[in-house]
Amino acid sequence: MVIKTRKSLPNKKKKRKSKTRKKKGIKITYKFESGNCKIIKINEKNPNNILVTLTKRREPYPVHLKRKYENWFYFKVSNCKNKKIIYDFKDMKYYQNNFNGFNVCYSYDNKIWKRTPTIIKNDNFLWEFTSVNNNIWFAYYVPYTTKRKNLLMNKLKRKPKVKYKVLGYTPLRRKIDMLSIGTGDKYLFFVARQHPGESVGSFMAEGLLKEFFLPKNKNKRERFMKKFTINIVPMANPDGVFIGHWYTNHAGCNLNRNWQSNHCRENKMMAQNMGYEKYGSLYIDLHGDEGCDKHFITQCSPENKIYNLFNKTVNKIGSNWQLHDHYAKERKGKKNMFGIWGTYDCKWLNGMTIEACMKHPIYNHSSLEQETLCVGADICKTLFKLHNDL
Repeated sequence: MVIKTRKSLPNKKKKRKSKTRKKKGIKITYKFESGNCKIIKINEKNPNNILVTLTKRREPYPVHLKRKYENWFYFKVSNCKNKKIIYDFKDMKYYQNNFNGFNVCYSYDNKIWKRTPTIIKNDNFLWEFTSVNNNIWFAYYVPYTTKRKNLLMNKLKRKPKVKYKVLGYTPLRRKIDMLSIGTGDKYLFFVARQHPGESVGSFMAEGLLKEFFLPKNKNKRERFMKKFTINIVPMANPDGVFIGHWYTNHAGCNLNRNWQSNHCRENKMMAQNMGYEKYGSLYIDLHGDEGCDKHFITQCSPENKIYNLFNKTVNKIGSNWQLHDHYAKERKGKKNMFGIWGTYDCKWLNGMTIEACMKHPIYNHSSLEQETLCVGADICKTLFKLHNDL
């Protein structure tokens, strides 16, 4: 019997593993809450100069509308570390030079947000970015999701003299909820996020609420709650927010222009809880504007005395406000043009719309949204200061 030694065994050539691994191509995702993006083309032929062409998903507007505002986008880029990428975002609808001075928002962790220089060319946004991390998020503005809103509501509804109410559910079964604060017989009503892409609205509402419940404001708060009841809806259009719309709900309805007909379920639910019969109440709509350079307030009627007082006071409190109504020229000759206030007689309805600037710089903040949280705090400070005048 012949015993084969190791040396006598037939030699099998071992396959050598290639030391050079093929680099992964970049990946763009947007299928998460508030995500909105549509990939047209990714060109990685030149690894030192990658071109990504994108646009946004369309909203289901009625066909007859000429101006279809669809500014919101929010997406994540993976496998992009140390890669120079040029982003060409098309079809942004350049109305009234609104985008002049706008710079795209970005984040490495989806928490801390900053801006990157952006070229506005016709209806396109162009920006170049070399990420130092493997993942990066881009958005029109810092996203404010239903998850964040729910966390805020769950925390505040346990506070003393605070009532929590679910006004109802949207067609896609998301709740519209409201906080009622105080026991007074004068009513203040705040509604934010009728336009889902104007995420600054929810940040303002959160900033107002956080300032209101600061321990240092205890005495002011107690005095205020004896005189007033504040009703706050921090997210009026959760379906639109979740889907990633800019202006409309899931069915293409612009809530801000629907208060007269109230055929949208969201408007019906809010209208039933606004207490229009309570004369002397104050109604404040929280929005964001893409064209202004500073935060401002637009009034319902020239006869609105509270508007003038509120506007002057908040401009003394906050440093990034403007006294001038950015919409004054657009509104000239048009009666009851804006939102909720177009439904009711402005001579008795104390209605205002607060518009936060959506292209504001980062200022001295570590993250962009801290500015609009400060706007909300300014609103709260103004309410405390005008306690005897409202």
